[in-house]
Amino acid sequence: MSVRWASDPGIELTHEKSAVIDSNTALVMTLNLVATDYASTRDFAVVDTMPSDVAAIERSFRRGLAGARR
Repeated sequence: MSVRWASDPGIELTHEKSAVIDSNTALVMTLNLVATDYASTRDFAVVDTMPSDVAAIERSFRRGLAGARR
């Protein structure tokens, strides 16, 4: 697995975090996975199994990794 900052200049600001599992399930969340934020922030996390959503998230990952413009 590799991790890299997204480099899509078409996106000015994002706080969303996402992950794709087995090309069928995506996790989409705003939360930071640090205990100090748990009591002081309102965040969300959802499990998305809609194929078109999962595919869109995968495309976004590929764009970010490639540094491509929208």
